[in-house]
Amino acid sequence: MDDRPPLKLARVRLDLDGKPTMQDRLSRMTAGAGGQAASRPTGPNLTGRTFMGKYTIVNLLGEGSMGRVYLARRRGDNSQVVVKVMHPEIASQPKFVELFEREMGVMAKFQHPHVVALYDASSKDAMGPCIVMEYVPGTDLEHILARSRKIAPVRLGRLVGQLCSALQAAHNEGIVHRDLKPANLMVVKPDTSEESLKVMDFGLAKLALAPHIRLEKLQGDNRDVATGTPEYMSTEQSRGGEVDHRSDIYSVGVILYELLTGKLPFQRDTIEKILAAHIADPPPPFKAVAAAGTVPSAVESVVMRCLLKYPNERFQSAWELALAYEKAVGEKVLAGIEPPAASNPKAAAGPAPVRPKDPNAVVYEMEAWMPESIAVIKLRGFVSDAGGDVVESIPGMIRVSLGGAKCKYQVGGAAPPPPAKKGGWFSAAPAAPVAPPNLIDVELHMQKLTGGQQNLALTLMIKPARGSTIRKTSLEWREVCERIYKDLRAYLMSK
Repeated sequence: MDDRPPLKLARVRLDLDGKPTMQDRLSRMTAGAGGQAASRPTGPNLTGRTFMGKYTIVNLLGEGSMGRVYLARRRGDNSQVVVKVMHPEIASQPKFVELFEREMGVMAKFQHPHVVALYDASSKDAMGPCIVMEYVPGTDLEHILARSRKIAPVRLGRLVGQLCSALQAAHNEGIVHRDLKPANLMVVKPDTSEESLKVMDFGLAKLALAPHIRLEKLQGDNRDVATGTPEYMSTEQSRGGEVDHRSDIYSVGVILYELLTGKLPFQRDTIEKILAAHIADPPPPFKAVAAAGTVPSAVESVVMRCLLKYPNERFQSAWELALAYEKAVGEKVLAGIEPPAASNPKAAAGPAPVRPKDPNAVVYEMEAWMPESIAVIKLRGFVSDAGGDVVESIPGMIRVSLGGAKCKYQVGGAAPPPPAKKGGWFSAAPAAPVAPPNLIDVELHMQKLTGGQQNLALTLMIKPARGSTIRKTSLEWREVCERIYKDLRAYLMSK
């Protein structure tokens, strides 16, 4: 019987009705560092070309959904770096550019010894948007698994400790990776006592402290989109729902299952069946995949807890998972790694949310207890019943236009000038000027509170739209603002 690890399906982005999107038709990206390429390089020969005036291309490492990955040398010190460049044919598409710029923003803000470092970035380079990253000379866990078939629990524990340290630090910053898999975990000095791990490719990372509800969902498009690599996606990710840091815990569980047993927990012949298995099927016990005799039952229990369908049943932090694995394996695997501040019981609960300010707006603050998926329904209900329009949705902020002809919130403005008189007994009386509707700009700023994954700090900012004649000092304006605030608070059931 051939027990070699099965071929992995490419990272996909597909509507949950089963139709692959454009990204699924592109080959997947390599890990973004100095390991083996995930696919045969087919891009143009850019050897000798220079990016950002200081990074000279040496050779192509690989390519995939977002762009191409090159090995380069930095002018001055001649050190090796990795340059990731967006594909020219998609560089003009806002959705892909947004994802690329988000990767730059996430990596620029987050640094950790077990995460590939970002050195430089440009969204306006003449040769295309690019990011420059640390070159990691090593082998990713996918290739190590293909060679070794399985990894011993104690050896794996040392790598798990480093992975969980990196994830805990990221989660403390509100960053969720969303695409954890062996190919994105590079091992430096593999097969030695000094081997260490680097987490790569935060291209699908999500800044979880700034909730983002897609504009099309607020405007009526209810299709959910699943993003990630199917074999390692959490239950909630497979549904296309909202995810938090516990989605990464599930993905780590899949990785542990595969590295310990040599098999994936859910092996199906189509993407749709894999996603359905993540949603509904229990993972096979280790004895069903001939691994019960080589893996302690306590370690199996840790893995199975990661793979529970409901996030609140899993380990609630990466550090909690690392400590449980260490206890299960019966040996110290976290030596030299300090617990993150947020996991220290003596540490502060976390910073207070940063509230936006605008001297031209009437501002209200509130809190609500709900996931983003429920916020979508409630906000759509409020806007629809009010007769308004959602005009913008970016991470952490939704902007709504109220005050139109069919809107329930109407505000008068300065009295229009009287019509000019025209002479003559028989001249027609001039029509009274019709004042345009006084539109109202409403911004709802959202931030997740550190005390709970479903607690939202909300700041409501209401101001007259540009060009309106609303008098901000009038009692009518203040009363309308108060009505909008109370009505929205009632929809959100906030504190």
